[in-house]
Amino acid sequence: MKYIKHGLVLTGLALLLTACTSRGPVQVEQDRFDYSDYISTSWKSQGLMNIVRMRYLDWPVFMEVQQVISSYRWEIFGTVKGEVRTPIAEQFNKLDATITGRYQENPTVVYKPLSGAVYSKAMLSPARPAVLFALVKTGMPADQMFRISVHSINNATNDYLDSDTFHPAADTFNRFVALMRELQLQNAIGINVSKGKRSDEKLVLRFKPQNMDKTSLKELAELKTLMGLDKSRDSYRIVFGSSSISTATIAIRTRSIIQVLETLSVAVQVPPLDMGNDAAPEIKILPSENPNSAYEPLMEINSGDRAPDDAYAAVKYFDSWFWIADTDTLSKRTFQYLSLLLTITESGATPGGQIVIPTG
Repeated sequence: MKYIKHGLVLTGLALLLTACTSRGPVQVEQDRFDYSDYISTSWKSQGLMNIVRMRYLDWPVFMEVQQVISSYRWEIFGTVKGEVRTPIAEQFNKLDATITGRYQENPTVVYKPLSGAVYSKAMLSPARPAVLFALVKTGMPADQMFRISVHSINNATNDYLDSDTFHPAADTFNRFVALMRELQLQNAIGINVSKGKRSDEKLVLRFKPQNMDKTSLKELAELKTLMGLDKSRDSYRIVFGSSSISTATIAIRTRSIIQVLETLSVAVQVPPLDMGNDAAPEIKILPSENPNSAYEPLMEINSGDRAPDDAYAAVKYFDSWFWIADTDTLSKRTFQYLSLLLTITESGATPGGQIVIPTG
């Protein structure tokens, strides 16, 4: 009798110990990758949607995921009762067993919408040239970074959208960014950033002739001639503006995030029905100065009744789907650089109001 009773007590204790098992460590790896994957997909959808909105003359909206909090509760209750009237273990008159369990997951997502002064600072302010050159210094392709985020260099303009007219990049601009990329590949470019007396940034672009072969030296000489620079120098001050103030400076006018989105919106393939009912304006594309030196578009955004299952990013706007193909490497890289610019730009903005949404 005692042996049997002790066995029943141990069985009950085993059930209670099972109920106390921790689930936290098991969930960390699964939740981290799941949430990061969905946040990444959400960002791509938001970025693509805002480019499409700009093409339809709609205003972009940014809602950033600021915080994800997830709590878990796992409870198991069990009881075992038995009655024995004989000393033989197999002979029970009555045996009752009850097990109940409950699992709860309560995720809460905190969103930060950009609006008001925060929106103006993050979206409407031109990118700092120091940020652009810092990205180039880390190895980001100079030609693509300049094509995305620069409006002009020493009066040589990049492509831009003016109302309903698209102006291709000047041949001088295309050649400059191509030369910068070639010199970058030769590790022949250096960037120095220092603080002035009034905390203003002093940015200097330095070329390294010691790292150049004969071909690179010719490319550097061509770049100096192209930009009207002093050929006896190898370092030049970078200033913000449309035109250079001397042969020892390079003037760069950068774009704001809104200008970047507006220019990229030219890549949206608007469905014929939307063009016919003036839902999206027709854009006149002017011819290039030199078609042979023109770059291919930074992005291609397809449209149709449905998006392919393997699309890199896809959104539905009104009755049509818009997407970027997963095989479109250039568009995917453009999205990557746009993400970097957004992250850097928003990091300097003061946080605004928050929206807390329990999703459990």
